[in-house]
Amino acid sequence: MVGQSRYGDYFLYAVKNGTDTEYSFFAPAEVNEQIKTLRKGERFEITKLLSRKELRLLLVMMLKYKRRILKVL
Repeated sequence: MVGQSRYGDYFLYAVKNGTDTEYSFFAPAEVNEQIKTLRKGERFEITKLLSRKELRLLLVMMLKYKRRILKVL
């Protein structure tokens, strides 16, 4: 689902984490661009990492599918 709020565009996906439980995932625009290239039902894995660069904390998201890993944020 794509929508818009007072904070900007949002991209909502229903995802599962290896169980039958379904979760909502609000994807950043960069991640959404990569997800849009996938086919319906194609499996992928998103990894969120927090790293430190000098005094700043950085969030890195990686999307993995078909044995390819893309750093997207």
